[in-house]
Amino acid sequence: MHNGKERTNPNGAYRKIQEYLVKRNFSHEQYSGYHSCNQTTDLEVFDLIRAMTLELPWLSQCLNHFEVTNVGEYHDLMNLFEQGVIEPILSKALTKT
Repeated sequence: MHNGKERTNPNGAYRKIQEYLVKRNFSHEQYSGYHSCNQTTDLEVFDLIRAMTLELPWLSQCLNHFEVTNVGEYHDLMNLFEQGVIEPILSKALTKT
């Protein structure tokens, strides 16, 4: 039994989407972003979306966009931020208001 508030609560929808994708080897990155933990073909993504809409039939009514990016390789660049960087000095012409 669901009450009206539970059925319209966006947090419940986000949780269901997260559970669905995590079970299928995706990691939650930030906000509504997910990364596949494995290389995934376009066909696998299409099949996943079709199955997802069957399991979560309300999903299409909640989306304002759904994007897939094929990145290829993942490169962690955090080590670039560990080096000290000198803060630039703005010229007086740029700082006048």
